[in-house]
Amino acid sequence: MTVITIEYQMGCGGRDIARKLAELLGFSYVDREIVRDVAHELHIAEDMADAHDERMAGLLDRAMTMLWAAGELAGGAASAEVAPAPIDDTLYHQVTCQVIEAAARRSKVIIVGHGASFALAGWPGVMHVGLYAPMERRVTTIMGRLKVSQAEAERRITQRDHDRARYIKQFYNANWREADHYHLMIDTAQLTPEQVVALIAQAWRTSALGVAEGVRA
Repeated sequence: MTVITIEYQMGCGGRDIARKLAELLGFSYVDREIVRDVAHELHIAEDMADAHDERMAGLLDRAMTMLWAAGELAGGAASAEVAPAPIDDTLYHQVTCQVIEAAARRSKVIIVGHGASFALAGWPGVMHVGLYAPMERRVTTIMGRLKVSQAEAERRITQRDHDRARYIKQFYNANWREADHYHLMIDTAQLTPEQVVALIAQAWRTSALGVAEGVRA
């Protein structure tokens, strides 16, 4: 099995780095497929699955149900169908883990986000990477990417961090920011994306995990 998981803070460039790393190593890049496959397994709209990803239920479910009924989801047309029942947190988590594990078994994959580092903790042949950056840098990145104000960027980042922390704590009894959960953690503000990619690739190639898979440095 040859798998690299990448957990990242919003605004630190995690997805771009993961794509470049996948291209360099010749691995498959897995991210949105997780949400798509979970939606398929649960027979729900992908928008609903996306809104539930690494989040707990509560106000979210009520909001999503209201949007569905108003026709904001599933194509944007008003629906006469009965709004779907709130998604059970435990069931959603179980299906997410199943989808992540299925992706990992394909080997030579980079799985980005979705709590994959925790779902695959202890699996042989899996390297876990954590990417982070100072809040100021993340806010600047999100302001430029989403064309929003500083206050809005800060709000989105804070909410996303809170949602992810709560989700990981609930289902894995872990703090997703702690270094103990990763083989490698990198402050992406200190390096270019290309340097981060090169660093992860070198760590993989020279690690016991990479050597076990016959990867040459």
